Amino acid sequence: SDGISDEEIDFEFGQGELLNEALASLRDENKALVQQRERHRWGGKNRDDWAKADCESVLARLQACGYGNIPWDDVFSKIDFIKPGGYSSDEMRRMCWALSLSALREVVDEGVREAARRAIRAAEKKRESEDGVAAATAAASSDDGGVLGSAKEPTDADKAEDRKQLDLAFKKHWQASAAWATKALEDAVAYAKAHSPRQEAAAQELLNAVTHGEKAKKKPLPSLTAAFNENVWPSLQARGWKDEPVTEKGDHFVSPPKRYVFNGKTYKNVGAVLDAAPAVHAELANTVETIITSARAETAANLSACEKEASAILDQVSGLNSCNITADSLSFLLRHFGPSQLLAERMRENTRIKTGRRLILLLSHLHAAHTFVARAMPKPNGDGSSGPEITDREVVNRLAKLISLNKKTALPHPNWKPIHDAVLITAIAKHGWIDRDAARRAITEDTSITWGRPFDDGDISPAEKGPTKETDRESTEAIVRELKVIARRAANFFNAEGSILGDLKGFNQDLVEKNYGLVKENEDGADDDEVQTPPTWRVDETLLT
Repeated sequence: SDGISDEEIDFEFGQGELLNEALASLRDENKALVQQRERHRWGGKNRDDWAKADCESVLARLQACGYGNIPWDDVFSKIDFIKPGGYSSDEMRRMCWALSLSALREVVDEGVREAARRAIRAAEKKRESEDGVAAATAAASSDDGGVLGSAKEPTDADKAEDRKQLDLAFKKHWQASAAWATKALEDAVAYAKAHSPRQEAAAQELLNAVTHGEKAKKKPLPSLTAAFNENVWPSLQARGWKDEPVTEKGDHFVSPPKRYVFNGKTYKNVGAVLDAAPAVHAELANTVETIITSARAETAANLSACEKEASAILDQVSGLNSCNITADSLSFLLRHFGPSQLLAERMRENTRIKTGRRLILLLSHLHAAHTFVARAMPKPNGDGSSGPEITDREVVNRLAKLISLNKKTALPHPNWKPIHDAVLITAIAKHGWIDRDAARRAITEDTSITWGRPFDDGDISPAEKGPTKETDRESTEAIVRELKVIARRAANFFNAEGSILGDLKGFNQDLVEKNYGLVKENEDGADDDEVQTPPTWRVDETLLT
């Protein structure tokens, strides 16, 4: 199955009381040694097991808020988790940095693959231009299969070039995303310092579970059980002990656990037998004590090796920062500290949650929006407390003063001004980037966001209102005059080219008529078998004022 509890893994001792102190200590040491096998599929009842829908909800909040732009409590408070009780704040933040950094790492790999594909296509074109199509065809049918079909092993030079391309691609994407990625990396390193790493054997076991399905490699017998089978059990059998397999457990071991029976009493595991046997058979006490001592020595050595491995892993990640991070070190960090279900999910390319380039661009855009809005906020007081509170409209007015429009830039509306850019930026910081349907709906439905004229009747800054009403009236009249000129041009076009209007692909005639006040002067009502006279179009100026 996917994920095993401590009791299922450690079938040597169970949970019962042990009178032999050395045996009880060995049980505790084994529990410290064995890492719980982690789930590789979504779902599960353990504290850190994630439902796929909950992971997608966290991703949606990242797409709306960005990474580290607002307090984490505000990010998570709007998520309605389907898992009863939800998740700890630490685990939710872990999922956030793992999602973000995984997406960045995958974009780097995709960039390298795309560069390799372009190089192959360029090589093919060059060969065809030099040797001709016939030569290229002959080469493609040769033993080596041509450029794409070559089965040659990569040379050291090829590997060095691949490494160079990977490093260049990672550096490029990291620098472009450093504003938010640095914070994600800092959170990941902080998590690593506070938690035990996933051991390499456990990470490899997780990979095998994904690549080989449920046919993961079975575990060998624990050392104490192996020594018991060889040195103690034959003597116990000779004294009338019986054993029987425990069929409902032990699927993950080469040999399943057993229960043991003597004089009508059942012992559920090897530990219980070793705890009771010396009292029943005193002549076996030395043998039992010897294998317990040997098992404790082996466990102590394994614990020491695991501690050294954990220390080595932590040494590799604890010093990571934005200046020394590499593609390999980021992969290492995710491999040993990322959520197991997310790591397994990213290996399944056909079914994994979509993140990729779109997510890292969203995170960059949202960071830029929040950073810009922060420039308009009051600076903290000298004692570290927050500065004076200001209204949303004051924030917008401050931002507008920081924006200058390039006269060559296309505007969404003739009356678009810096104040409208300021409103848009604050709306993005509040609801997310505007290319997402959910963000657009939230912005348009948020009545607290007021754009001012000509878009709504909300609060208008003095800069928007202009110096006098007369100036505002003159500006409106100028716009109407320009609109009438454009409308006449549209009417002339309709009259001259009316026969082709219906054939223009993507042309919205109804919209043009409505926006420019175009009406039909006459419309022939002739029958279908009579020659119809095309209508004449004119501008109804009353519709433009």
